[in-house]
Amino acid sequence: MAKSLGGLADLFAIQPCNGKCETKKEGKEAPKKAGAKEKSYECPKKAVCPELDIPGLVEKRSLNMQDTPMNVSVIKVMGKDWQRVESAVETGNQEMQKLLGQTARYNTSVRTPITESLSWLGIRLGNYTYLPGGHWTPTNCLPRWKVAIIFPYRNRSYHLPIVLRYLTPMLQRQLLEFAFYSINQENNLAFNRAMLMNVGFVEALNFSRWDCFIFHDVDHLPLSDFNYYGCSGMPRHFLSGADRWKYKLPYANFFGAVTGFTTSNILKINGFPNVYWGWGGEDDEIWERVKEVGLPVSRPKGPHGYYDVIKHHHSSAPALKDRMQLLRNFKPRFRLDGLNNLRYRKPRFEFHALYTNISVDIQKLPVVPHQSPRSQSTKNDRHSKAVIASQNEKRAAAAKRALANGHVKTKLASDVNTNKRDKKPEVNIKPGDRQRPDGAKQANEGLREGDPKRALNASMVKTDQVPAKPQS
Repeated sequence: MAKSLGGLADLFAIQPCNGKCETKKEGKEAPKKAGAKEKSYECPKKAVCPELDIPGLVEKRSLNMQDTPMNVSVIKVMGKDWQRVESAVETGNQEMQKLLGQTARYNTSVRTPITESLSWLGIRLGNYTYLPGGHWTPTNCLPRWKVAIIFPYRNRSYHLPIVLRYLTPMLQRQLLEFAFYSINQENNLAFNRAMLMNVGFVEALNFSRWDCFIFHDVDHLPLSDFNYYGCSGMPRHFLSGADRWKYKLPYANFFGAVTGFTTSNILKINGFPNVYWGWGGEDDEIWERVKEVGLPVSRPKGPHGYYDVIKHHHSSAPALKDRMQLLRNFKPRFRLDGLNNLRYRKPRFEFHALYTNISVDIQKLPVVPHQSPRSQSTKNDRHSKAVIASQNEKRAAAAKRALANGHVKTKLASDVNTNKRDKKPEVNIKPGDRQRPDGAKQANEGLREGDPKRALNASMVKTDQVPAKPQS
């Protein structure tokens, strides 16, 4: 570990404070004078970690993508401390199950982030503090960003040890606080990458208050340390080319493989679509969601954004036949399909030395039709106006018949009184508010107060609002 950090121990002159800052006491206490104030001991202040002005970053690395067992990757990353780490992981799993024992059956939620509750298990390894499950925090500077790396995952045991072996030291050299979460789809349904991304976002917030989330295909390896995994410039597409496409992109708006979002970004686009069961389409809809809400996207240029792809040793998920139709019709759906209709049974959690595994049984979810005419397409607006005009014509004809039969005075008086009594005041909806999901006000308050979990809970649908039987 210390060797992989390349002599960063002397990068900062100010050393970290060990333990809590308390009153400094040396030797025997002198008798206190009446009315004397006790002096407080102040911890030495630490500098904020730099962004990329860091010695030891690798411009381009050589990758060995041969089969690597997980225990070999653990030893390569942990060095001689791997046994201490394994012991801490075992204890961490026991303690985590106690913390999660009383949570609800759906969509796990804890009051205190799990890593805060288990901070006493921390191990000092070189210039980092390690916590079970692959959570790393720099000790010689204050981390500029807290980053959760999410791997949507199934049947990729070959790839995971390789990507963790390279990403862990790379993010340490970038002086980030980070952790890895593999979100494992635990059933035989078609693979749903975007829904697993939603689950990863929700569940990672139970472990720590992350600044941003990077959704990472488990078979992609970055070639350069200068491809910065911090939270600057998000939404961000980290890929400028891959070896499978001769270090180019398949098309200009490609938004797959490795993408990053802040918490507020994810809430603004209502997370990711839950309807893409099978390969393809979900990354294109995510791109459309980002454009729809007006978020600018950044991407590295040239070799700093190059990736090599581990060759597949498994059968890929079958392509989704309806993906183009789903993509064409995303606008009336994306405010209803994502975080605010997400529901899944309580996952299984397990700490490993280099990552945290979250296994989840996801099922198809219903999407409630949109009721507001303000968010319908122009075609639907014209249809609604035609229906209203037809209804008005029918009412006018009925009024003429009533007039001919001599009932018009009583009939119309009744209609007028009813209309006055039932008429609702118009609501002035601002253009920027008309597509905001329920709970947007509470979500924004949560973000302002630095509580992403509160913001998430405000944006999500309550459990009892979701139909019991999912759509087949």
